[in-house]
Amino acid sequence: MGFDPLPQARHEMTLRPGPEADTEQWDCPVCGRVMLVRWAPDFEYDILRVGDERAIHAGGKGGARIGSVDLAARNGEPERATREWLAEQGIAWDDPAA
Repeated sequence: MGFDPLPQARHEMTLRPGPEADTEQWDCPVCGRVMLVRWAPDFEYDILRVGDERAIHAGGKGGARIGSVDLAARNGEPERATREWLAEQGIAWDDPAA
């Protein structure tokens, strides 16, 4: 006996300038979700309006698109480089709380 999750709605977020020069505002035209993002010097985001919390929200800029993500274990140099980059961003990959 297995669990079959309900299909999730997918909403496309749209980008516009944020209220401050170093922020971006991402809006969902379907459910009204609003999110502010600041990339530098430290990544931050704030959800201003929740919208549909069950929906998958996606978006992209500069030709980059984010769709579904698959994770795969890798060994060797690429993994080490990835873990170093994550550490530089303040993300402890091996931390159980992560």
